[in-house]
Amino acid sequence: MEIFLLIALSLVPGIMLLVYILYMDRNEKEPIDLVIKTMGLGALSVIPAVIIELAFGEIHPIFNIEQARSIQVAFLQSFIQIAPVEEFCKLIVVLLFIWKNPEFNEENDGIVYVSASALGFAVLENVFYVMAGGFSVGVARAISAMPLHCFTGVIMGYFVGLAKFSISRNDTILNIVKGYLIAVLIHGLYDTFALSGTTIALLILPTIAVLCYLGLKILKKGRELSLARWGDTSIASVAPSIEENFVDIQSPVLSAQINPVNIKSNHWKIWISRPLLFFSAMFWLLIILGLTDETTTDTSSVLGGSVILTAFPIIIGVFLEFSYFSQRKLQQSEG
Repeated sequence: MEIFLLIALSLVPGIMLLVYILYMDRNEKEPIDLVIKTMGLGALSVIPAVIIELAFGEIHPIFNIEQARSIQVAFLQSFIQIAPVEEFCKLIVVLLFIWKNPEFNEENDGIVYVSASALGFAVLENVFYVMAGGFSVGVARAISAMPLHCFTGVIMGYFVGLAKFSISRNDTILNIVKGYLIAVLIHGLYDTFALSGTTIALLILPTIAVLCYLGLKILKKGRELSLARWGDTSIASVAPSIEENFVDIQSPVLSAQINPVNIKSNHWKIWISRPLLFFSAMFWLLIILGLTDETTTDTSSVLGGSVILTAFPIIIGVFLEFSYFSQRKLQQSEG
């Protein structure tokens, strides 16, 4: 009986998340057989992901799964060995097998299919972890790892949808790369916290909270794009929210319906910058609290490693904030 409960605990969270994504896609529904096929291919993509990740261990000892982890090791493993590989495997399923399918006929379909691939990957991975770790691992992954895979898939899928209907090849490539890099960034931060073996692991909770918030917002935007494209709602009621919130909408159809000029938005910059700056601030708060612990002996090493880990995210965050407000100020002066 216990084994059936564990299997159910492995599968149910992913199925529930997929059902919600399909519910948000109810305006122009995707064939369920194609969604299931995508999910199955996503599950199979676990195999090349594992092979590649294990191969890293043969390249350098620091990528060996037996390696004793510190925050520095966790960072390198997360951003070089794990997140880029897993997100690429989930993405390539859609680019190879779904991209040219005639059912991929609107921007929101990118969300549906990439999320299905991500959830297939997550569900199969979840089965192995839960069967090995038991009920407590299943519960922990249901509220952390499953939403991680799902909503990084939603974010990456949103940009894949934009890429599919971009006007130029450069815009297509840019959107795919943009979505992939954002997914890798979030996934890498999550894994760094999870694998650190320190109190920094507590940052998993705010990471997932922010990710779920962004993911739900993007699901809503994907639905608005679908409604605008197929004319199932008043363009007048949909257009303002799209113009205000959307990221680089480049669909020729939507451009013709909503605005003669392609809508451009800088909101993606603050979607990246503010989580980066927030996580960096939380990281340093935990470091400072940790240094007040009498058991901390190597203060200089801790501070040096912390500077190395947070310098790049802080620089990127500040740059994006500056760029966002500079362009916003310019637009206001022109308006």
